Amino acid sequence: MTAAIVSGTRFTRLVAVEPGTPYRRKDGGRKGGKRWVCQCDCGVEKLVAERHLLTGAIKSCGCLQRKYALVSPGARFERLVVVELGAPYPDGRRRWTCLCDCGQTKLVMENHLNRGKILSCGCLAREKNTTHGATARDSEDEELRRIHKVWISMRQRCTNPRNQKYADYGGRGIKVCERWDDFASFIADMGMPPPGKPTIDRIDNWGGYEPGNCRWTTQTVQQRNRRNTRWVMVDGEELSFRDACDKLGQDPFLAQARINRGWSIERAVFTPRPANAKPRRERQHGPGAPVGHWQWCGPPRCEACRKCHFEWRAARKVARLAAVVPDPGLR
Repeated sequence: MTAAIVSGTRFTRLVAVEPGTPYRRKDGGRKGGKRWVCQCDCGVEKLVAERHLLTGAIKSCGCLQRKYALVSPGARFERLVVVELGAPYPDGRRRWTCLCDCGQTKLVMENHLNRGKILSCGCLAREKNTTHGATARDSEDEELRRIHKVWISMRQRCTNPRNQKYADYGGRGIKVCERWDDFASFIADMGMPPPGKPTIDRIDNWGGYEPGNCRWTTQTVQQRNRRNTRWVMVDGEELSFRDACDKLGQDPFLAQARINRGWSIERAVFTPRPANAKPRRERQHGPGAPVGHWQWCGPPRCEACRKCHFEWRAARKVARLAAVVPDPGLR
């Protein structure tokens, strides 16, 4: 330990300026430990005990270990510039008068400034949350409000890990382009959708939401353009399994049954139904059954299904009784 300190001596971030008032002894004595007025590199003056300087116990005004930025007049925090110390909070905590870049003055608590909880007078939040009138309650454009909900859902499933569909979108790298972070730019690129409440669909399922890869389409078309969609080449055109069946006049349920039995997709789709084979609905409901009755309805059953069901139950009962009652000729 050195014996003395002179003005101008540096101790890490502190520079000794002049001797300060000494400590007062607890027993009322006249003489206590020496203290020095020190200037910190951050501009703050601090009264430090001489022994703390010599041993290195104190190396700064506190900024060396301070977790948050120091609040002082002239300091900038995002859009706020500290002007002067304002009226304290009722519990004694300090507040500062700040000038926002938009010209408004705001009284902000010190810990809200240095921790980044308040960044403006409120204009920054208003700019981020503006929706160009798409969510205004008094807006009469219901279609614009619906498109705004589509835009919100699109961004949520790509950016919010707590979203239910995040694993299928943001979790596998699907992103929304920066231009579409603005709702007005999204409308300018996509335009208003045609009537019928269409949905937004990505043409390439491995690409992101961006101009050129998105379109307004119906829910049916979107369901046929998925990662697990099976594709078939028909006359040089790649079509989904259901579209190929519709174009060739093939029964999709018959084709699916064939695939379940081990047929290839092409063979199941292109092989026509045998001429003597009846449709499934006619085998279950008899000739002339409506197209929608390809299987029994769930309860409550329609008239056609109820008749077929009762006939089937009666035939099964007769067969069961015939199996239980012994034949009299066998006695």
